[in-house]
Amino acid sequence: MNLEHVKEGRKFRGRGSAWLAGNVSILFGITLPAVVGVCGLGADVGYWYYQERNLQSAADAAAYDGIIALKGGGSTTTITTEATNGATSNGWSSTGGTITVNSPPTSGNYQNAYSVQVTLTQNLPRFFSGLYSRSQVPASASSVATMAGGYSCVLALNATANQAIDLSGSTNLSTNCDVVADSNSSSAINMSGSAQATVPCAVTVGTADTTSGLTLTKCTSVTTHAPSVADPYASVSQPTGSGLCKTVPSNATDLYEGWYCSGLVTSWGPITFHPGTYVVTGGSLQFQAGTIASGTNVTFFVGAGYTLAVSGSATVVFSAPTTGTYAGILFFGDRTATSGNNSFSGSSLSSITGAVYFPTQTIVYSGSASSGAACTQLVGGIITISGSANFTHNCSGDGMNNIAVADGRTGSVRLAE
Repeated sequence: MNLEHVKEGRKFRGRGSAWLAGNVSILFGITLPAVVGVCGLGADVGYWYYQERNLQSAADAAAYDGIIALKGGGSTTTITTEATNGATSNGWSSTGGTITVNSPPTSGNYQNAYSVQVTLTQNLPRFFSGLYSRSQVPASASSVATMAGGYSCVLALNATANQAIDLSGSTNLSTNCDVVADSNSSSAINMSGSAQATVPCAVTVGTADTTSGLTLTKCTSVTTHAPSVADPYASVSQPTGSGLCKTVPSNATDLYEGWYCSGLVTSWGPITFHPGTYVVTGGSLQFQAGTIASGTNVTFFVGAGYTLAVSGSATVVFSAPTTGTYAGILFFGDRTATSGNNSFSGSSLSSITGAVYFPTQTIVYSGSASSGAACTQLVGGIITISGSANFTHNCSGDGMNNIAVADGRTGSVRLAE
């Protein structure tokens, strides 16, 4: 073998190895960012997934705290505050994040007044994948909590009154919505005589004194020691009388909104009450025997010291506004009133669609008046019902606020979605 050829071969192999090593180094340098980026992206994705799980846990805790607040009769502000506290204490931060609380929920299968929906967002940082983008990664989580409950259309707000809801004599009350007393009395709901009542549930902060005439269609017994139910119209401002003082012309066939400073009394008909707000002060609001009256999109406000009276032989067909400041409120009693009985009898042809709202006074509902297929709410300090009363809760589009009640029917507070 030629020794010189061997030496030349060794030199060639040495130069090839160096060339190869140099090229590998170059290729490695070029691909290293991609390799690091892919590995880093995997690490970041794992982190983001972990944080989204934490965000979901925070949303669940927030929804649960919100439904507890709702069950306790909390306002929208209280529900939002409790939900926010629940989210914060479970790791969510308002820095770079948002919280949206809806009751009722705006989507899903639980769009009712006894459910709470919470949606959280949070911007998550990048680490290794920051080589490619500096933008934060948005994450979101949503949760819905609900409670066993229904709606009320008979609500007594007085917190201490005996017989805050009183069903006596020949009462025959039939509703598809709950009867609720906020009173802590041992006889907050009272039945006597031959009174009959068929309702989904009867609920009270205190206890009840009922008879065999009570039939519950959704609950197995009266729900006692329940949380109080908030005044559904507490945030609605009272109208005030202003401008021209109006009086009622004798035998008028058309009446218009405004300030009736000497009361408003009728005993004839037919009378059309045109849409608007009727502020009645200086005297009572009375629809006496012989009255035949109707009106849509109307609200009657009765000032302190005066009352509402609808005679048993009067025929009135009224419906509240469906939108605006007084949406859902047909009769509105002054909150500063300390006493007074507001009576509604009406003939069997009478019909009222809307809330009869006297939060600090007594509502006496008697006679054979019926709300038919419409929707009527009685919301008063004390409510007495006698005679035949038939309320149907079918409030969609009628403008009234739903009165959510945790009424003790089967089920409990739980996460639903």
